[in-house]
Amino acid sequence: MFTGILAFALVQSAAAADVQLTHQGRLLDNLGQAVNGSHLLTIVLYDDATATGAPHELHTESFTGVDTDSGYFSVTVGSTTTLDSSVFGRPNIWVGVQVDGAPELGARMLLGQTPTAAWSRGVTLPTVAAGCGSAAAPTGSLRWSGSAVEVCDPNDVWSSISSSGGSPVGTVVASMLTPAQFASTPGGGDWVLADGQSVSGTAYATLTGNTTAPDLRGMFLRGRNEGRADGQQNPDGELALGSYQADQFDSHVHNISGFGTVQLHNAGSQSGTYIQSGSRNTAASGGNETRSRNVTVNYFLRIN
Repeated sequence: MFTGILAFALVQSAAAADVQLTHQGRLLDNLGQAVNGSHLLTIVLYDDATATGAPHELHTESFTGVDTDSGYFSVTVGSTTTLDSSVFGRPNIWVGVQVDGAPELGARMLLGQTPTAAWSRGVTLPTVAAGCGSAAAPTGSLRWSGSAVEVCDPNDVWSSISSSGGSPVGTVVASMLTPAQFASTPGGGDWVLADGQSVSGTAYATLTGNTTAPDLRGMFLRGRNEGRADGQQNPDGELALGSYQADQFDSHVHNISGFGTVQLHNAGSQSGTYIQSGSRNTAASGGNETRSRNVTVNYFLRIN
């Protein structure tokens, strides 16, 4: 028996009437353990949460030899069988997933109403020529640029929020690829190594006002508080995104015991009890930094 963790992203293919549905997920067995190996995956799009057969099955596509790594996999619906955009011209779309001919994985998943999904499901996004922030295109308006969905941001600038990569501008991802390898992947040209380089003239710079990428080399990432106040928040408060914090130890004390005493007898004016005091250093131990367990990755930032 399989269970699954699923995620979807809708993108436009080269043909104007066709779309592709990127489906990523993780296969687990009934004990919650990751399933590895090569599998047959079948994706079915429905217009109903439970009904089967025609006319409820809108699109069916099978993928043979799908390899999973620690249970993770990715397939692109519409890559082997044409997925026409007219399929999405209805209020709701549900997705069913079958593995190796077994029954569908639990309840079907309802596609979310993301901006890209809204366009793909029949909401026509115009190719607006009007200036962002004008009466014809107020803040928050969406348009199709021909390659991505764009939003009129608060700075009255058209900013890309999705394209074939499916991630919004400003997203940071960890990768086991070198910069050259990452750049060679589909959509890799929209990303840069987060090494402090200039990103002037990019959608990221327009949206955030930052003309350089954060330098994340050798850094751990830390989530911003965003109002958290349960004792687990960053004690330094609401730091600006991209803020750097140097390493430090939490304030603490060490208890020291064992001060010595000396008894002097029959020493004339020197007789009595005296306390020995002074300071000593402990022997050095450890390495060249304080750190948690870690694995080395490259961080990439989406800029367009």
